[in-house]
Amino acid sequence: MAAVSSSCWFGSPRVHLLLLCVTIRQAVSDYDESEALIHAYLATAAYCGYPKTSQASLEAWDCGPPCDNVPGMSDVRQILTSDDNDAYAFVGKRDGQCYVSFRGTSDLAGWLTDLESYNLAMLENMSGQGIPCSDYGSECRVGKGFMDNYNSISAFIRGNLTAIGCLPPMGVTVTGHSLGAAEAGIAMYDLFQRGYKIKPTFTFGQPRVGDQAWADAFARDLGANTSYRITYHKDPVVHLPFLHSQGNEEHHGFVHLSTEVFYIGTVAGGPEICDGSGEDPECSDRFKDFPLMLLACLWDVSKCDHLKYMTAVKTIPMDGSSCTDGGGRGGLVDIVV
Repeated sequence: MAAVSSSCWFGSPRVHLLLLCVTIRQAVSDYDESEALIHAYLATAAYCGYPKTSQASLEAWDCGPPCDNVPGMSDVRQILTSDDNDAYAFVGKRDGQCYVSFRGTSDLAGWLTDLESYNLAMLENMSGQGIPCSDYGSECRVGKGFMDNYNSISAFIRGNLTAIGCLPPMGVTVTGHSLGAAEAGIAMYDLFQRGYKIKPTFTFGQPRVGDQAWADAFARDLGANTSYRITYHKDPVVHLPFLHSQGNEEHHGFVHLSTEVFYIGTVAGGPEICDGSGEDPECSDRFKDFPLMLLACLWDVSKCDHLKYMTAVKTIPMDGSSCTDGGGRGGLVDIVV
């Protein structure tokens, strides 16, 4: 059985979040590790296709181990842009369920450096970018780099969902790793606002996406057991952007979404489902040696904890290095920027 953090602290003083404590406890029993593993493979599969392999191989669901471990995917469409911004995703269906999976960054070392130096970490108003979001009068703000990436493909995600028969108010599941996990968080809220029902979702190695108003609005509107933010051991990405990156108070800077599910080791050791604040000091925040965590990943990206999610049940890393080009069967006609 999963270990559970005993505290229930919230960054916001707003009374409505006190109810979230009870909801988080319910989420302990709702966490489905087998579903999390499926999402981990889907998040890895998002690294396949163009430019790593052929678009046809991903759309035929013939991309090697990431595809092989999630049989039954159909109507897969890769979404990419001509911009040099790492904005890639795919949509598809499995057992009648609609999926969106966002790819992480293609250059982890460079992206870590950018995040650490705040090059991608300026906060931007979501409502001004077409996604209405506020919490008790406070406008939601998310990282500009995350917002820009998502906006560059958001219309094409919706267009491709429509093309494969995934229309509001149908359910949709969203996943992603790294940068893709940040975009997945924004996508969940955007699709919710557009009438979709957001199904239980698992992300991996998600950085801090936005401010306290964003985290509060997300928890209020989507609920604690809709999105499980999985973290692993000494993954440095989950510590970025820093909590106090803008201003001297936490609500002026970046905070995490809940519910965090923390693995300190292998899947066999079980997870800790954290206190619902998003910043549980007993979960990933227990590690304070960020410079060493960052240095270890920059020294040898292949050994970085950011790539080791759901180990050792999942035997391939999260970065798509296991993707193969099966050649595909031609694929569908995609809506591509």
